[in-house]
Amino acid sequence: MQCRNCGLENPASAQWCDCGHVFATGNCDIALRLPERAGLWQHPVVIVLSALVLALLVFAPLYYIANSAPP
Repeated sequence: MQCRNCGLENPASAQWCDCGHVFATGNCDIALRLPERAGLWQHPVVIVLSALVLALLVFAPLYYIANSAPP
């Protein structure tokens, strides 16, 4: 069925739409809307941790090679 509020096509068994429109009552309930979340890779903690892991993967082998050379 198509939502009268936003026009999104929903399954026939749907009780509400992603926009919050409740099919049984015809009202729009903001509490039913899907949360808008930023992607995981946009989170600052994930960016910093990814940069640290990348730096470790690049510089650890170089450190190991430089310090394991025979005298």
